[in-house]
Amino acid sequence: GFVGQATAAKGIDAFLSLAADMKARHGDRIAFHLVGRAMPGADLSRFAPLEERPETTHLPRGEFIRRLAALHYVLLPFQPGYYDLAASGALIDAVTWLKPVIATQAGFVGDFFADAGDIGYLCATGDEMRETLEAVLVHPDAERYGAQVSALRAERERRTPAALAATYRGIIHAHFPWLA
Repeated sequence: GFVGQATAAKGIDAFLSLAADMKARHGDRIAFHLVGRAMPGADLSRFAPLEERPETTHLPRGEFIRRLAALHYVLLPFQPGYYDLAASGALIDAVTWLKPVIATQAGFVGDFFADAGDIGYLCATGDEMRETLEAVLVHPDAERYGAQVSALRAERERRTPAALAATYRGIIHAHFPWLA
């Protein structure tokens, strides 16, 4: 699934291209979902490879959670430039809901993967993302998937308010002891 607003800058064009190609080759063995919304005025016919017609209004929280919970992977076809200096709410949603990711490299993503461990697949290009998705579909590895979920669980625990407060306290004590 693609999580968030379906904009070109966030990679919806790459996602829809991937969905069309994979659906043409694998039919009902694979399903693609938008957990978010298409932008008002978007050509909704482009979203034909998806399992459901996208909304152009914000999803109610319950529907967002239901759709996200049903995913096996969150696809993050990050585009060069957009995420160079920005965080990704979709990546945080994947961590929160323990959904392994298949992402293209952009800005912070490599560091995030290095810190979090095996939380999915980091791809250098869109073509590598396509190859990775093909491999995951054709040769699923339940053991690795379980390990990825475990790594996501550990990363989620590192991001709780209590854990972040301890990290912040350590930074303050180490660098600004007079504030403590």
